[in-house]
Parts: sequence; C-alpha cells; structure tokens
Amino acid sequence: MFKIRDIPEVNPQDVRGWTREWKQPGGHQITIYRREPGVEFGGHFHKGDDPSKNPEKILVIVGAMELIFGDESVIVSEGQEIIIYPETPHSARVVGDKEVIYIEYRNTHFDKDHPDTYPIY
Repeated sequence: MFKIRDIPEVNPQDVRGWTREWKQPGGHQITIYRREPGVEFGGHFHKGDDPSKNPEKILVIVGAMELIFGDESVIVSEGQEIIIYPETPHSARVVGDKEVIYIEYRNTHFDKDHPDTYPIY
C-alpha cells in the first residue's frame, strides 16, 4: 500500500522560482526552494524568535549561490550546509547558468503571520 501526495507551490506567482513546504507531524518541516540563474533573494535577518531561525539551517542540493553577509560573501554549492545565526543580515544570488535548489530544515511549521524575518535597512 502507498500514497502519493502533491506538495503545492507556496506562491506560484513568485518570479524567483518555486517554494514548497513539506510539513511533517510534530511541527517539523522541510522547505524546498528552486531559484533561477541570476536571481537575488534574501536581504533580511532573523531575531531568533522562531526556533527554526535560531539558527537557520540550509542545505544546497543543486547548483551554487553566493551568500552575502555585509561586506563578506562566500560561494556555497551542492552538498554544503549553511548555518546562519540570529541577527546576521544575509542575502543571496544564484551563480552560474544552472538553477539552485536548496532546502531549509525547520523544527516548527512556518507561520506566515510571524515569520521572524526583518528587512535589512
């Protein structure tokens, strides 16, 4: 016996690419992101009020992206984990000619009404 379940896109109109939230019992969630070549995203920080952002944990599955932390930047690629601690301003840009697919592990379900995401001023 088996079951197949569609995981719908969170925001199908997002021009950066798609996002899907794979929610599990007990509040655990894996958010899967696909971002197109050249796309920039992020531009925020987290206060750590959401346990899933204290720290934020991301694993790159396909492609590469440049992570920007103020005046510093680093390229992360397939198989690399990024751990971003609260109060760390960060943004990212897909590098190369291939999309990037990455996952964010969450120990809580995402709450769009309390995202613990604050724009960099």
